[in-house]
Amino acid sequence: MPGKFVKTKAIVLKRTNYKEADKIVTLYTLELGKITTLAKGIRKLSSKKRSHLELFNYLNIYLVEGKNWYIATQAESIHLFPKIKQNYEITQWGYYMLEIFEKMTNEMEQNENLFKLLLKSLILLEKHQKPDIINTFNLHLIKIQGFNPEESSFSPASRDYMKQILVGKYENILKMETPEAKVQKYHEILKKLTEEILERKIKTSLDLDFKN
Repeated sequence: MPGKFVKTKAIVLKRTNYKEADKIVTLYTLELGKITTLAKGIRKLSSKKRSHLELFNYLNIYLVEGKNWYIATQAESIHLFPKIKQNYEITQWGYYMLEIFEKMTNEMEQNENLFKLLLKSLILLEKHQKPDIINTFNLHLIKIQGFNPEESSFSPASRDYMKQILVGKYENILKMETPEAKVQKYHEILKKLTEEILERKIKTSLDLDFKN
């Protein structure tokens, strides 16, 4: 007997092939937090859900609770983030965001602030393609999840930068003109801090010294 039905907004974080024609899809949803879903038949060319459940996609998803996972029964795209997907460098930036977000969140722990952070950061990344967005997202993710890095772990220069991106509004952060080499250096600091929190390595490597 099927379990409860759920309709919710979601962002696609991760996908893994399963059996001959299915995929296991990790979503971060507004109503349920991070969930694992089974998308049956999605690898078939005829699947109506195929294009809606790509990485980064923001969508309405219809789910039914199964024995092990939620089953995705229907999906409707809201935004596909084409400008992130069309540029290799920006796609890598997006992969980093999805990877650390997926690793730093727990299943079935709903948090509207996390959902809004990821969605807003992806929207701004697509529109502005500015590397400070990656560092801002990374630091805010750490803070929302309850981790407070010691200021002594940062140099005076990086401490000032971290304070700017933590307390500043995104509108002001987008106006920052931090040299690319320094943005890269601060990214490496935040990546190392994130790995220490997770106690495992982050696979995605970034070059934020990028001229679009």
